[in-house]
Amino acid sequence: MEQGALFNNMLAQEPNVKGIGGRLFLKFDMENPQKVSLYHYDNLIKTVELTDRVAKRLLVVEAVEMGATKSRLAAALQISRQSIHNYTEIKKHFGLEGLIHIHRTD
Repeated sequence: MEQGALFNNMLAQEPNVKGIGGRLFLKFDMENPQKVSLYHYDNLIKTVELTDRVAKRLLVVEAVEMGATKSRLAAALQISRQSIHNYTEIKKHFGLEGLIHIHRTD
């Protein structure tokens, strides 16, 4: 069976799996929905706790750089497309350090 078919079958069979474009998907842990794993086809890229803001920002930027669709990624993580755009722009202008030290006004 072709690898693409395996990927599509996994997406169709598991309700905790969200396709985000670019042959990428997020798999949410059934026991801890704040824990998510990023996969390319069936290869695990990384696992993060969404409660860790820095890890979440890094996950978002990495997924976009790998080809994830911003709107699908935003829907899967329940964040705005504007936040995703902001994270990618911060990384472009300030590097990874910028993502770590985002100033919050709230």
